Amino acid sequence: SIKGRAELIRLLFEYTGQAYTQKKYTTPSDWFGKDKAALKTPFPNLPYIQDGDHVITESDALADFVVLRSNEQSLLGKNTNDIVRVTEYRSVITDQNNLLGGAAFGAKSIDAIVKLITEKTIPVLTKFNNVLNGHNYLLGDYITVPDFSLFYLEEFVLAAKPDALDALPNVAKHHKTIRNLPAIDAYFNSDRYQAKPFWSQLI
Repeated sequence: SIKGRAELIRLLFEYTGQAYTQKKYTTPSDWFGKDKAALKTPFPNLPYIQDGDHVITESDALADFVVLRSNEQSLLGKNTNDIVRVTEYRSVITDQNNLLGGAAFGAKSIDAIVKLITEKTIPVLTKFNNVLNGHNYLLGDYITVPDFSLFYLEEFVLAAKPDALDALPNVAKHHKTIRNLPAIDAYFNSDRYQAKPFWSQLI
C-alpha cells in the first residue's frame, strides 16, 4: 500500500476538513480481481472516490471534486488568470511526480532516483523557487491545489535526498509553511498518516 497519487487527495480532504474513509489495497488481486470490475464507472482506476453511487477516477478530477464540495473553492483559483495558472502549475508538478513515481517502481537503488532528482527535478524546483520569491504560496497570498502537489513533491525529494532543498530557500520555506498548517500538522500526527512508502518499497 503506497501513498502514490492518492496522497494529494488526502491532503485536500484534510485541509478542507472533510471526513473520508480510506480503502487501501495490499495485494493486486484485491483490486484487479475484485473491485476494479465492480466499480460503476467506465474508467475504473486507482485512486478513486466513491460518494454513494457516484464514482470518480483520475487524480485531477478527484482533486477538483474534493475542492468543489468544500468551502475552500478558491483552492482552484479566484479569477480566470489564477485558474489558468493553477492548471499550469498542477501540470508541471504532476509531470515531476509521475517521473519520479515511475522511476521508483523500477529502480534497484536510491542512487538512481537521486540522480534523476538532481538532473530533472531540481531544475524545475529552481523555477518554482523563483516563483515563490517573497511569497508563501505559488499564487502569492493565497493557497491553491498546486501548493499541495508541490508539497508532496518536496516530501518525496527530501526523503530521497535530505539536502536537496538547501540551495532553494523559497521552496524549503514553502515546504515548512504547508507542513505547519494546523490541518496538515494534525494529519501528520494522526493514525491516518502514512510516512512511507511513497511509490514503491524502495522509497
